[in-house]
Amino acid sequence: MKNINNVVVRWVIGAFFMLSAMQGYAQVNILVATTMESRNDGILATNNLYAEFSSDASWTVTDARNTLGALATVPTPDFSGYDVVVIGATYYGLAPDEMATLQAAIDSQASTSFVLFFDGCCGNGGVSTENINNLVSVVNNTFDPSVIGGTGAFVNNGIENFVLTASPLAASFPGVIRGGAYSPFTGVPDGNVIYRSGDGNDVGFIIPITESVGACVFSMADVSPFNAMAYPSNQGNIGAAFVDAATNPQGSCFLRSTPLPRSVTALNWWSLLVSMMLVFAGVHRYYRNRSCNANS
Repeated sequence: MKNINNVVVRWVIGAFFMLSAMQGYAQVNILVATTMESRNDGILATNNLYAEFSSDASWTVTDARNTLGALATVPTPDFSGYDVVVIGATYYGLAPDEMATLQAAIDSQASTSFVLFFDGCCGNGGVSTENINNLVSVVNNTFDPSVIGGTGAFVNNGIENFVLTASPLAASFPGVIRGGAYSPFTGVPDGNVIYRSGDGNDVGFIIPITESVGACVFSMADVSPFNAMAYPSNQGNIGAAFVDAATNPQGSCFLRSTPLPRSVTALNWWSLLVSMMLVFAGVHRYYRNRSCNANS
């Protein structure tokens, strides 16, 4: 019964975010926060990441580049109130306090979705290991149940990553993202995998709201899609995909990777419908009050 109740709660929460997305579909709010980088290729990847997620003039984008990591000299940005929060970490990892702030924001659904590009390459003094450990920690704290075993052997081959069309969660995403030097994930359920490399490694996956302890989370242990070689092929495809996943009521953040358990089908669906209607009424009242306050 506890598992059934958890599923119902997640469905109601998912319904809330779906209805919120319907209310504000044309008003997309994005935060792009990155580590401060010192190497030219890291700086270029950071700037391309920002360019990708600010490419549509209708999006409202908050620029928080160079606010994270050991070299940053400014406070950690607030991760609350966005449709999409993008975090990029190339040669420097997030500090423990920054990771704690990020995890708390995910757990509390401070924003609808979090897109994590934590690079699995190289690094200064082996900081790529820190990046990977941070990423696996966030994912396992967010996935319910935690299943990610970690990452496999480092790969550096500039390979194309193909969308796993069999995944029920892949609809929002372009067919191919070109990458480079990365660390593949191990233990990810096939239904959550979005991108699989040409040599069979899992390089990108998503945890929808319905399967998360908090917000929707996409993870990729590679920043190479934004480097000088790969980004020309990826430009204009990545940002729009994640906006769709987080703001389209039929987007990947609001779907499920697997069918509901059979026991859930025996629930009183009228009760679930009433709960969703109450959620909708609350969302409608919130936006109506906000509109009245804005006009007063």
